[in-house]
Amino acid sequence: MKSEHIENHNYMHNDTVDESINCKNETVSLNEAQALILALSKPLADISQNIQYNILFLDEEITKPRKDTPGGGVFIKAMRIPSLRIRIDKYKAEQKVIDGICAKFGAFLRSCAIVPYNDCIEDYLKFNIKEVERQHENTKEPELLDKVQRLNEQLAQYQQTKRVLELMESEQAKKVTAEEIKQMQAQLEALELSGPDIKKLFDATLNDTK
Repeated sequence: MKSEHIENHNYMHNDTVDESINCKNETVSLNEAQALILALSKPLADISQNIQYNILFLDEEITKPRKDTPGGGVFIKAMRIPSLRIRIDKYKAEQKVIDGICAKFGAFLRSCAIVPYNDCIEDYLKFNIKEVERQHENTKEPELLDKVQRLNEQLAQYQQTKRVLELMESEQAKKVTAEEIKQMQAQLEALELSGPDIKKLFDATLNDTK
């Protein structure tokens, strides 16, 4: 699982939620919103993992030594560094968007007395960390330790985002409607780097449940 080829993994699925609701009524729409949010849990955890892997790969591309070549390899690398850093910044910005939306999903479900989505996302993130740790135990590859560190940092960032939203109390969450949840899904799928993969995995998850 190296480099930005990770971006080509299949992700997410595409549920529809048509009615704008408050969590105190419109049970059918509420159920649709619940299904949509819960179906996004593992795909978004996997996307978060892949973002961290891609950032790690891009960091390595910037810092690893390169031999000079007749074609001016060092100069070419120097020219590429700004674009690589821009890409890293985009990944970090997209991760913040994903974390914020995940936390809002969880607040919405809690306010409607549904099993918290946050617990699902957090569980998947922890599961991914344990899997990479297990791979390191089996292979002793040093780069896997870097991946574990990245994933732990991402888990801590997500937990902090969740805590901030919880401190804001649930008044904001009570105003979130099922239609707005659908709009958040569209916002995730519109992300420049991660969006296409989010939609792919979401579609794949939907097909698996049929």
